[in-house]
Amino acid sequence: MWSCTVGALAALALLGAPSLLEAQQGGTVQGTVTNADTGQPIAAVQVSIVGAQRGSITNRDGEFTIQNVQAGAREVRVQSLGFGSQTQTVEVVAGQTVTANFELRRAVLDLAEIVVTGVAGDTERAKLPFTVARLTAEQLPVPSPSAATMLQGKVAGASVVSGSGRPGATPSILLRGATSIQASGRSQEPLYIVDGVILGASMVDIDALDIESIEVVKGAAAASLYGSRAANGVVQITTRRGRGVGDDQVRYTVRTEYGGSSLPGKFNLTQAHQFATDGDLFVGSGSERCEFQNCSQVNLAGQRALSGQSASSWNTVQVEEWPGQTFDHVERFFQGGNEMQNYLSIEGRSGGTNYLISFSNLDQSGILPGTQRGFQRNNFRMNVDQAVRSDISVSGSAFYSRSEQSVFP
Repeated sequence: MWSCTVGALAALALLGAPSLLEAQQGGTVQGTVTNADTGQPIAAVQVSIVGAQRGSITNRDGEFTIQNVQAGAREVRVQSLGFGSQTQTVEVVAGQTVTANFELRRAVLDLAEIVVTGVAGDTERAKLPFTVARLTAEQLPVPSPSAATMLQGKVAGASVVSGSGRPGATPSILLRGATSIQASGRSQEPLYIVDGVILGASMVDIDALDIESIEVVKGAAAASLYGSRAANGVVQITTRRGRGVGDDQVRYTVRTEYGGSSLPGKFNLTQAHQFATDGDLFVGSGSERCEFQNCSQVNLAGQRALSGQSASSWNTVQVEEWPGQTFDHVERFFQGGNEMQNYLSIEGRSGGTNYLISFSNLDQSGILPGTQRGFQRNNFRMNVDQAVRSDISVSGSAFYSRSEQSVFP
């Protein structure tokens, strides 16, 4: 009798085991997110279960799968930048799969502008207790040779001064004006940050075509975010990462520029005879400064010189307007400079991955002697972002720059 009871209990336990296992595992929610206007799948859409820490991101085909969803009525929410969000209620059954498809329409609305600060995440501009000047690539239809010159005339209060006439010379940037009469201009420059990393190179090594936006924070507000190194302000640069490209699209950019540099104007040279401009030169016979040694009088108006005592002794002389060959020292010293810049970039977006790969080279010659080679720069940049899940993403950046600058002999 005892053995029969144990056998019956074991049978009941085996019958109940699948139900317990299914309750622990839950169900699966899957579906597809498409564009309501075109019917095309939408990638990188955030899909989440409301009230539960479960979510996923659609792949390049717009498909998503969320496993181990607790059984019962659950709300599934989808949202994507540029589209309106949607929510569906589905009945999840343990051990089974339920399908929820969504069609999103593009939403035309004003997004809350965010800025990058020194804290862990982005901050809405309206919540900042200080002013942040922001400059985007769209505000510069004609790109600058370097990132430093992009701020010139675009940020209120920013002073961008070229340090010298050498090609590749780094301009001096002051955001607040000079704070000391003893400190040099470089010691009063702001802190430069590129993609969250403090820049250890020169600003001229950053290609302006790689820049997505520049944010400028001045004064004590910058020091409160980045410490004492930012006492003179912060210039934060964000490079392009392919976020502006459509789903499953690749954008190629090829740009070649050629230009020249020269002095804005020339100095006027004296092109008249020295005697016609200085009356003291005619001091009489025997003077070291007198060209007509045997002439007692000179009539420049009539171009005659009196070599005797009578009027018949007037001899015709020629006052030359161009006394010999002129020598332009400025023109002989300076020379014409040339500039050649090439740029190639590939950026795209596929699924939860967006990327940018760019290469550029710059060859600039100067107008001063000894600067014929001027400044040469070769840059390579690669930025990659990968969305692992709805709340986790991984980003990587690589940048290589090699530059050579000629010096005065």
